[in-house]
Amino acid sequence: MNRKTNILSGFTLLELIIVLSIISLVLLFSVPVFKNIQIFSNSNNEAGRILLLVEKLKKESVQENKNMLMHIDLSEQRIWVTKEMTEDETSGFVLSQIRILDVIFSKDMKYDHDEYHNEYQIKFSSKGYSDMVLIHLRDDDENDHTIIIEPFLLKPEFEDKHVSFEDCT
Repeated sequence: MNRKTNILSGFTLLELIIVLSIISLVLLFSVPVFKNIQIFSNSNNEAGRILLLVEKLKKESVQENKNMLMHIDLSEQRIWVTKEMTEDETSGFVLSQIRILDVIFSKDMKYDHDEYHNEYQIKFSSKGYSDMVLIHLRDDDENDHTIIIEPFLLKPEFEDKHVSFEDCT
């Protein structure tokens, strides 16, 4: 009666397949949510706030089917947003750690510019495109940066140098 039984411990192939399929289903539904989160973005600083605002405006203008305008006032260093046919400010902020030096539009584009207030308006269309714009910035350490907003790209580009339109082609 001294029988030795070999008890093998472990998981069966069926148990492993079930666990892997549950994990893949969870990933299937969570990846699109994390795709919109910019984990490594520099959203804590003001240049990052501008980048995130541009990306948000491109998405919202299509989702809400309304043209949106991003206003940039160089004299007050202020940015705010208005929706189509309204002058109500929906969101905005004043820059303190970074200065906007200038806003340059593509040469073949007409743009709204108020010479008296030194205000620029960047249009985000409900059809999914925007104005082609370069926003030149300078931080507290006197480093130049450029935000490149391209008409048909969802995400703006950030360069740690002064960029002109000749550099974009």
